Amino acid sequence: MFIRVKKIGPYEYLYLVENAREGGRHVQRVIKALGRRDAIENSDLLDGLIASAARHSRRSIVLSSFYRGELPELRRRSIGPDLVFGRLWR
Repeated sequence: MFIRVKKIGPYEYLYLVENAREGGRHVQRVIKALGRRDAIENSDLLDGLIASAARHSRRSIVLSSFYRGELPELRRRSIGPDLVFGRLWR
């Protein structure tokens, strides 16, 4: 699914669209018409939709936790060539 922008007259409209395969060819189906782009950008509708969808994505959950500082710090330890050549250099 993705959001498509379609220009009709002087206005741009946003649509939630999905790709589907029908009879061996790809077609796009409009799931929901979201409304005029300028009205949606001024409201919190799009941000709310993104936040709602992000709750169900593992990648987004981990990244947002990282950016908020909620993940514990990890220690990094060098092994392999870095360790060997570092000791030889000293």
